[in-house]
Amino acid sequence: MPSLTIKNPSGDYPIHIGEDALASLDAAGLDVFLLVDSHVPEVFIDAVSTRIHPVVTLAMPGGETIKTLATYQDVIDKMLVNGLSKASLMVAVGGGTLLDLAGFVAATYQRGIPFIAVPTTLLAMVDASIGGKTALNINGHKNMIGAFHTPRSVHIVPSALNSLPLRERRSGYAEIIKMALLKDRALFNALKNPLDMSDIIRRSIDIKRRVVERDYRDVHERHVLNYGHTIGHALEALHPSVYTHGECVAFGMRQMARGKPFEKQLSALLAHHGLLVDIPYDKDTLYRLIRSDKKRRQTTLTLAIVDEIGTSRVETVPFDTIMTFL
Repeated sequence: MPSLTIKNPSGDYPIHIGEDALASLDAAGLDVFLLVDSHVPEVFIDAVSTRIHPVVTLAMPGGETIKTLATYQDVIDKMLVNGLSKASLMVAVGGGTLLDLAGFVAATYQRGIPFIAVPTTLLAMVDASIGGKTALNINGHKNMIGAFHTPRSVHIVPSALNSLPLRERRSGYAEIIKMALLKDRALFNALKNPLDMSDIIRRSIDIKRRVVERDYRDVHERHVLNYGHTIGHALEALHPSVYTHGECVAFGMRQMARGKPFEKQLSALLAHHGLLVDIPYDKDTLYRLIRSDKKRRQTTLTLAIVDEIGTSRVETVPFDTIMTFL
């Protein structure tokens, strides 16, 4: 039985969490294109392959540099050369950037083929694999090309995190802390102490599940999940490949929390998880980068606001309001 099921307009899909999560992998008689992060241990890839018997396997390094139109075309070309048809299945094993790429390929190849996500980073487990967003970057702007394409299933094996560098594991905690800050004071407090990783993952996903089910198309309420991301994404563009996504989001959350009653608690929790990273920036440059944010509407910007731990809201403000947080 899946640990969680996510409901959305295009069909419900299960999230399998546990050391036996790969046992429920099923290619359902489709031709499988397996896209994998080249940093994932071979033994894990083999465990996936024995369940789905891919027609072709393509490995590439993760990271924002793969979310490009050029890489997208490379993958499409590989699928065409190997005869992948409408009766095919994309299976992706890796981190959030690889899942974004694979999901977008699946959404657009022959107008859409099914997709299965096997996230292997903490960030991908609690965020990128949940909710159906897929995207590419272009001209230094993050996630500007994309589509909604929900996976057929998600398979999360917590022990896959054991092979990650410490910095990558810490990066994923930024999204977990964000989820707790937005919607779950009990989880926020629990993150100060060691927790069972499967439980942390499940509780974080459940928070996102509740938001996504109410606003799948990201019209309003789902914007709350972007807390810290407006500034964080701009910092990623300003310092490409220097800081992790989690480090940039953590910094963005700190900026958004300035003057709030929970500011010190948030900083302490980020420090506890190695995410109290100071990132240099020029206000005017960051402002210009934020102007290209997807949540901007002409002269306004949609921001996620937290007034106290566990309580959050979405507010549309004049665009220049962002300067008060920089």
